[in-house]
This record gives sequence, C-alpha cells and structure tokens, in this order.
Amino acid sequence: MPSLASDESMAHDMALLREVDNATQLTMDYLSLASIEDIHEDELVILTAILAGVSPQVIAELSLDLVMNLGRITDGLILRGYLEFRDNRNVPGRRMVAPTKRGSAVCALITKAAMIKRWADFPFRQDDIVIATFPKSGTTWMQMICALLVFQTSDLPGPLQELSPWIDWGQSTRDEVYTKLAVQEHRRFIKTHLILKNIPIDPRVTYIVIGRHPLDSAASFYHVHMGGPQVDEEHKESGAGELQPDPPIPSPREALLRFIDEASDTHIGTGPEISLACVMEHLSYAWARRDQPNVVLLHYEDLLVNLEGQMRRLAERLGIVVPEVKWPGLVKAATFEQMRAAAGRLQPLPQLKDQPGLFFRSGRSGSGRELLGSADLARYHERAAQLGPPDLLAWLHRQDGSA
Repeated sequence: MPSLASDESMAHDMALLREVDNATQLTMDYLSLASIEDIHEDELVILTAILAGVSPQVIAELSLDLVMNLGRITDGLILRGYLEFRDNRNVPGRRMVAPTKRGSAVCALITKAAMIKRWADFPFRQDDIVIATFPKSGTTWMQMICALLVFQTSDLPGPLQELSPWIDWGQSTRDEVYTKLAVQEHRRFIKTHLILKNIPIDPRVTYIVIGRHPLDSAASFYHVHMGGPQVDEEHKESGAGELQPDPPIPSPREALLRFIDEASDTHIGTGPEISLACVMEHLSYAWARRDQPNVVLLHYEDLLVNLEGQMRRLAERLGIVVPEVKWPGLVKAATFEQMRAAAGRLQPLPQLKDQPGLFFRSGRSGSGRELLGSADLARYHERAAQLGPPDLLAWLHRQDGSA
C-alpha cells in the first residue's frame, strides 16, 4: 500500500501538471513569441514532468492518452533537441532522459505561463499589498518591512515566508498557496517576481517595486545560486535532483557578462540565470506607472541610506499609522544586521536551510561593479541604454558615477 507521504507527493505533482495543462494556450502564445514553432500542446506536460522527475503513474492519472503515447512523444522531443540521453550519476551504467538547455528554456516558459495564469485567477482583498520585485533586489527586505508595519512588532507571529507567501513559487501548487492566503486574517502582503504587466492591477491593491543597480542584483544572485548549495535536498530525495548534472560554474565576471548580453528571461524562476533585458523590462514598466496612486517605486540605495525615512514614507502610502514609540524598534529589526541574525526565519530558499546566513551575504551597493573592468562597464552602460529610458537609468544609476 502506498504511504501517505507518497500519496501526498503524487497529488502535489498532479496539481502542478494540471496547472501546466490549464495554461496551455498562454504557453503556446509565449512559445510563438519566442519563435518556437515545433512544440505541440501534448508535449508541454511531458517536458515539465521529465524536468521535475514526475513518474509515469502521475502522468497516467492526468491523461491515459499521454502516458500511452509517452514513448512516441519522448522520441519526438529527443529528435528535435529538447531532450537527450545522459548517464545517470546515481546509477552507474544506466542512462536517463533529461532536458537539454533548449528544453529547459522551454520548460521555463511553460512554468512562467502557469504562474501568470495563477495570478490571473487570484481573489484579491481590499488593501492587499503586492511586493513585485526582481530577484535579489530587496524582495525579502521589503517583505520584512511590510511585516513590521503590518504587525508593528519585531516579534513576528511566524516565519516571514509563511506570513508573506510567494504566489508564483513553482514548487507550491495553486491551491496550496491560495489556501495559505485565504486563511490569513491580517493585512496580506504577497510576494512575486513577475513583472507588473503579468499580474492583474487591481485598484484595491498597492504594488511595491524596488529598483536596485542591475549589476548588484546579478552579483547577489550569482553568490546565492552559484556560490551556495545547489540542490534542494527534498528534490534530491524524490529523484528530481538527479535529472540535472552539475553544470560548470562560471566565474563571477563571466556570469555578469552573460547577464548583460542575455536577450531573454527564459530561466527566470527556474534556474540560476537572469538577464539585464528582463531587469530593465521589469523596472521600465513600473517606472512608467510610478505616478499611479497604488504603485510605490523605491530605490534600494535609499533604503540603505535612510531606512527610517523610507519606512515612514511607505507607512504613509499604505495608510498605516505607527505609534512614535514603536519606530526605533521596527527600524532596528529591518536593518541588514538584524535580518541576517534572524536568517533562519526570514530567508526563502530551501537549499539554504542549513546555511541561512548565505542569503544575506552582503547587502551593500557596488559589489557588482567591482567585478568588472572599465571596458566591461562601458559594455554594460551601452546595453542598458538600449533597454531603458534615460530618466529611469539616471534614477537607477545615481550612485554609479555614470549618471
């Protein structure tokens, strides 16, 4: 008889595959925009299942027709370069099917479409707060600030990521995250890394976006996702971790140059790659809407230089009244030093559960620019000028010496 744990795991995998299936049309639209015309609708679930290590039994529960045609579909994906055979590093002498780089990029678009569909159906409440930031641009910091303002105590009633769920976290199902948010009685503050154009803009909701120098965001992302533990132990135990052999890790400079030149965001949310193009799209969209009454645009540098002033400004925008006597304790709890000391209850990444302090590695400005030479920085600024309006770049680069 299957264990309860295995039954729960199967139900979880089934729910995620159903989300992929329900977002088929949006996924096909994204693939068309990316000029990927040789992926068929019935292959989307199979690609996702193989990347996630989902068993054929789960696929059969979703669609008997899919599992009956699994061999044919897999062969077609191998023939077109989306899947390949690899040595199974956990079972010497055995081969396995795994996504190629091209296949992983398609899987990232599939996941993105499913997460956008998840937001499209989300039931907002009056006074909800959405923290819509690019990765490593101050997301967890802003979640903490919102928690402090909402609860008005540094003794939070639970782990930060439980108080402020991430709707588009691909390892949670739609129903799991919806349920967490539905039972919350406090003013909700919800995390997303999606760009504002990909989520509903509801007049009852306040949207907070943080701008950080893109090179600093990229350097921070590199050190967390390439310099720390790489495999979530829960995934490793389930078998998903063995699907991807350890890729060669680029140097910090190589990673930043790739970040500058990468044309798309095909890995965002599913792997250790981000791009300047995606950062500038994210910020440009918010910048154009910064004067709207329910959009708050903050600069990471301002939070570093004047944390209390920025927290007071945000409280005013959110209509939150904080007794004067509470401000010193709340501001202290939002400092980088205090957050790093409480990293176990604040950081969001399962792979850092044994070393949570790695998530709060530095927090300062300038760390990305220090990794590049003058020619590299010129290359960065030329590329940034192609991607963002001059007034946004002047605001974003104010401490750069280039504006």
